[in-house]
Amino acid sequence: MVKRVFRIAALAVVWMACSWGVLAQAAAQTPSVAGRWVLAVASPHGDMEVTLVLTQDGKKVTGTLSSAHTGDRPVAGEVDDSSLKLSTTTGTTDDQFALTAKFKDADALSGYLSTSMGDMNFSGTRAKEK
Repeated sequence: MVKRVFRIAALAVVWMACSWGVLAQAAAQTPSVAGRWVLAVASPHGDMEVTLVLTQDGKKVTGTLSSAHTGDRPVAGEVDDSSLKLSTTTGTTDDQFALTAKFKDADALSGYLSTSMGDMNFSGTRAKEK
């Protein structure tokens, strides 16, 4: 009887340890995108630099997209384990755009910026904090 109780207790401990590992892994799957990102965008008028400054609350992301062409534009969207999706929150329909990116690693991403001019490919990296 004691051996049976011991086996059941040991199985319960193993099950709980595995459950905690799965829960911890699921919580860690939403990457942090908060901070400053520098994007190199291949536009129809030549390459341009775009800066994203993002804040994050769970999967929700807000921030500002800035370039010489657009000025500062507020953006909002979501992040999941492998992608980031943002869109402008102000402006006319012709001025609006959407950004869709896949993560290469924790500090690099690539994707496309959809605007009224069409889709433009980009790659970007997280700016190093000074």
